[in-house]
Amino acid sequence: MEYILLTTLSGSCITLFYLIFMIGFRECHFEKLRYLFLKICVLFYLVPLLFLKQLYQALLAYFPAIPKSLEPAGEGLIYTWSDRATLVTGDGTGYYYNEILRIQMLLIGIWVGGAVICFLYHVIRSWSYRKELIGQSFVETGESEGLFQGLCGEYHIRRKVTLRICRQENACFTMGVFRPVIFCSKAESPLETELLLRHELVHIRRWDMLWQFLALIALGLHWFNPFAWFLHGQIKKVREYVCDEEVLAGRDEEEQKVYMTMLVLRARKEKRHTMQIAFSKKGKRSKQEKRMEERLNNIMKLGKENKPWVKAAAVAVIVGMTFVNSLTAFAYPDVQAVRLIEDSKNYEDRLNGYLEGDMVFAPDELGDPNYDMEKVYYDVQFIDEEGNVYPVEDISSHEACDHTFVSGTVGEHLRNSTGGCTYTIFKAQRCTKCGGMLIGDMISQTTYVVCPH
Repeated sequence: MEYILLTTLSGSCITLFYLIFMIGFRECHFEKLRYLFLKICVLFYLVPLLFLKQLYQALLAYFPAIPKSLEPAGEGLIYTWSDRATLVTGDGTGYYYNEILRIQMLLIGIWVGGAVICFLYHVIRSWSYRKELIGQSFVETGESEGLFQGLCGEYHIRRKVTLRICRQENACFTMGVFRPVIFCSKAESPLETELLLRHELVHIRRWDMLWQFLALIALGLHWFNPFAWFLHGQIKKVREYVCDEEVLAGRDEEEQKVYMTMLVLRARKEKRHTMQIAFSKKGKRSKQEKRMEERLNNIMKLGKENKPWVKAAAVAVIVGMTFVNSLTAFAYPDVQAVRLIEDSKNYEDRLNGYLEGDMVFAPDELGDPNYDMEKVYYDVQFIDEEGNVYPVEDISSHEACDHTFVSGTVGEHLRNSTGGCTYTIFKAQRCTKCGGMLIGDMISQTTYVVCPH
């Protein structure tokens, strides 16, 4: 669940950057750059950035001026930490969870349930619609087939693409990623047929169905995040703008008018004439009407070239925002290598102590790097930052001493009557001259059913 929350944080930040980009360049025509930026957003929602953290840490190791807290973490150990940690306790008959872990399990259950509902809704809806359309269509073998095959060759599409003529009025869309099927109703003219087929083949050539599917996966995993819903809608909208731009590239004004008229007429007849396209400022327009108006306005901007420096600035902004957002990788916990117990006469008892005690597997930054199960040499001991261990017999300091303190931790080991123990760690400082101690706040406390020390 932690990785889901971190990826949703990373995805939300880059989506927010996308909105800032759109506001800053709202007067420019950058549909392809918008689409590229949206694809980057999808990847941030899907890919954990732990590999980037490791890469950045390796690079930072070459800069000695960087604080140690940013350097690569060392070998992982088993640590215990605070009452916010998740605990699993075993008593030989079963395992019991503390309150924090129960809350986490409840949240995971809610998240999984929401993701399953989201995925099932889209899968069932898509499958039933495809089944309905296949029953109302047939594979084209007439005049359109020759045009269709020629266009497939022109766009260098090597995948097997099937064209089915749909009896449903004004249908034209593509379903499928690796073996796509184009459902298209009869057009009123050969030019309209060509434009419709080009539009769908551009979708296929640009792998738009794959990116829409990845956006759907991101939506399913992050269904609780409104930014994921916004991203899903933007992908569906902007991909159409990019296709319009590519289909109409090099076309004259008359052909652009035919294309725009065809879009409006098909939108009017969609949903059995329930959608009325009107562009007057009077009355309240539907979401579909606003989307169609925006799409037509975008087409009318074709041919208006942006200045080279503006496009270069937009590319630089996207690269910069992507890099800045990638720094969220440092929010990911380090992958820990848990060291197993070495050969010991009390191997079985110590292993039982690990299994039956209250245990926490925590990241490095939550533990104390000076604490190691193998370093409990005294019931009360001081461990300095270099790992040196000193017995603690008297914590009082001598007034006559001009103290020189070093930082570290004090570990207190208390055995109980049942064979277990409690090990408590405090922040501390020790004078290297008189041995006096300054005891600070408690760091952690671990209780074992069987003492492993």
